[in-house]
Amino acid sequence: VLKSGCKYVNPARMADELIVETTMLYRPDQHNAKIELAHTIVKKNNLTVVEGSTILGICNDKFELLYRIPDDIREYLDRQIAHYQKNPLPYLKIIKT
Repeated sequence: VLKSGCKYVNPARMADELIVETTMLYRPDQHNAKIELAHTIVKKNNLTVVEGSTILGICNDKFELLYRIPDDIREYLDRQIAHYQKNPLPYLKIIKT
């Protein structure tokens, strides 16, 4: 995790049913080895409880931070993104920028 943060907007109680939505911000021409995620936690009545974000770095098998996305990982991400765009999940959004 390179960076993570959140903003608490409204309270939630133990009995509240919460929905976690994650949005992946993806640029097909992106070369730097990071994945940006935006998170929103909402109550069932659509009241936002928390807004947050995470930036993940991509490491090699020696846990060294990479500066470019390797071709095999880029191809894997492209296949996964294409799959979820055709078969969307209610809690996952992919935004190509």
